[in-house]
Amino acid sequence: VYHGLEMVAGSLIANNAISITGSATGAYHGAYLAGAGGIVKAVGDVTINASNTGAQWALYHIDSRLVHSTTGNIFITVTALTGFGSG
Repeated sequence: VYHGLEMVAGSLIANNAISITGSATGAYHGAYLAGAGGIVKAVGDVTINASNTGAQWALYHIDSRLVHSTTGNIFITVTALTGFGSG
């Protein structure tokens, strides 16, 4: 699989801010966050930047994966030239 970023198991937890960037072309997702029970959690801001120039999702988020910030903000930026922004 050639997603810009793929997270389908486990969690990403930080005591500081988290910045995630994923970029893909064609039939792949810029950032693909899936899998039940996992979490992206920060003590600070969570920033997700995802892009795709093909006919897919820039950010594909499915199966109850949580994005959580305990003391900051959540910023999500998606860019899709011919596909979809976020799903």
